[in-house]
Amino acid sequence: MADDPWHDAQGSARDLGAVRSHMQLAQPDLDFLMSKCNQDRTADGIQGMGYRLAAEVAQYLQVRYNTL
Repeated sequence: MADDPWHDAQGSARDLGAVRSHMQLAQPDLDFLMSKCNQDRTADGIQGMGYRLAAEVAQYLQVRYNTL
């Protein structure tokens, strides 16, 4: 799996950019968050990464939809 960009621990937010672009063409009303919070911190453990992801999602929803 070392050459698999979808499962690389050193992946970046840009790795799924092409997928997002294709999905936006098919469904322009979809909203996307390309998470970046763990991009350079993949060795921190699942709990820390989960907390950061949850915080990033909450912030995105608050800014995007004025919620939370």
